[in-house]
Amino acid sequence: MTEPAPSLRALFLIDGFNLYHSMEALLKEYPDKKIKWLDLNALARNLHHLIAPDIKDSRVIYFTTLATHLHLSNPGKIARHNAYIRALTASRIEVVQGRFQPKDVWAAELQHYVQVHEEKETDVAIASRLLQAGFCDEADVVVIVTADTDLKPAVETFKKLNPGKQVLFAFPWKRKNQILAQLASTSFSLGPEHYERSQFPSAVRLPSGKFVHKPEEW
Repeated sequence: MTEPAPSLRALFLIDGFNLYHSMEALLKEYPDKKIKWLDLNALARNLHHLIAPDIKDSRVIYFTTLATHLHLSNPGKIARHNAYIRALTASRIEVVQGRFQPKDVWAAELQHYVQVHEEKETDVAIASRLLQAGFCDEADVVVIVTADTDLKPAVETFKKLNPGKQVLFAFPWKRKNQILAQLASTSFSLGPEHYERSQFPSAVRLPSGKFVHKPEEW
């Protein structure tokens, strides 16, 4: 009698800003779509059939950074992002936060320096979590949702150390990266339908019994 094939464990590592900018670009083309209240567990489940037919379960880790430097100029943006993080953690998604670092950049048209803020630590955090997943045998398949080539060395190292495991890329809408695609056993791109089919209900119940609500702007 033939033994059934073992079920696979999938781990999704999601680059929050890469995904966010993809959705922002999508909304510029299709402003009537409602896609920002994205249930990442539902998104992962809706991608199972593109990965393997025998996935037992999947876990999601979301990497993001709060734009706290906007607390005076755009506090609503921070509030919406915080609401989203609360909805994610209520659905048992691990959220890993980086930071924004100020940087002075020369503005030629103004003839003086202006301060901008750069997101820091996200790529390193994703790379570290990828290597941890291999070392600790946390998954059979790791799906990275990003188009950032800074992860190339970490993916190459993961493949060398874990020849029995797979790394896949799920590229956010219109952000496919050919360099990363060549590294992976397979890759695919997210479409508007993946975002639309994977939305939270308008109110998400928190562990306290209270609810966090979808921002009106979303």
